[in-house]
Amino acid sequence: PATAFVAGFVGESNRLPGRVAEAAAGGDALIDTALGRFRARNPHGLVTGEAALLFVRPEAMRIAGGENRLPARLVRRDLEGPFVNLFFAAGEETVAVHLTNRTGIAAAAETAQTVGFDAAEALLLPRPEPRDAAA
Repeated sequence: PATAFVAGFVGESNRLPGRVAEAAAGGDALIDTALGRFRARNPHGLVTGEAALLFVRPEAMRIAGGENRLPARLVRRDLEGPFVNLFFAAGEETVAVHLTNRTGIAAAAETAQTVGFDAAEALLLPRPEPRDAAA
């Protein structure tokens, strides 16, 4: 997606606001958020200090795995046929993790202390400007 609006429109995603801490030459960047510092793809060439949104699709999230990790506590589990949608509290945020409903998932989710994702599965987009109240 080219914009945060489109990313939110085309499906569910985990979004974390922050600021670019370091832009790497290889197309990745580090973003500082309220939940920590994470590495993600930076296709728009956002620069250090720029406001950004980190997007990660729930199916790209993993329990206790991934290059980027954040502390989390399971707060809800929704079963949808062959899938399980897990919702974790992480600071002030709710983070969704979508998995196939396999044996052992429920037990792993109950004891999860972290959820994570890989940089290749995460995307930084410019944070949209607030709309002008007079417009």
